[in-house]
Order: sequence, then structure tokens, then C-alpha cells
Amino acid sequence: MQFRRSYRLRNINRKGALLVEDLQRERGVEIPFKIIKPRAFLIMGTSKQFTNKNMADDFQVLRRSQKNIEIILYDDFLKKLENQKNKVFLVSNPEKK
Repeated sequence: MQFRRSYRLRNINRKGALLVEDLQRERGVEIPFKIIKPRAFLIMGTSKQFTNKNMADDFQVLRRSQKNIEIILYDDFLKKLENQKNKVFLVSNPEKK
């Protein structure tokens, strides 16, 4: 049963617009419809914990294999926050470029 449910959800995500058009055509009314694809962020570990290149490569494979889960290392997360802070600062103070 779990497999069928997840399969249906994948189909809805893939074919959502077509399903909405079919429903609207069948019922003859405008149906407000929005597909939301929730994402999860998992912040864990640091790059210093990788003792060799194989560990780093394995982590990248794991990271790319997840569809709706973004796995972020803590030090990468801090870099992203710093970059966002700098963008906001530069936008709010353009003379500081």
C-alpha cells in the first residue's frame, strides 16, 4: 500500500497540470489547485570530518540521491548564510560595493 501511495504522489507531482486540466474539463468549473513539493533540510556534520576523499565523494553521492531532502554540512550552511548576509548588506548599501 505504501508503494502505491508514493507512486501516486510522484505521478501527481509529474503530471499535476494535466490532472487539473482533466478535472476542470470533466466538471466544467475552474478548480483552484496548487501542488506543493515540500523540501526538508538536514544540517549535519562538517567537512573536517571527512578523513579522505572517498568519504567526501560518498557524501556527495548521498546528497545527490535525495529528491526532497537537501543535506547540508554545517560549515557549508554557515557559508551560505554569510553570502546571504553580504548580498542583503550590498543591496541595502549600494555605495559600499
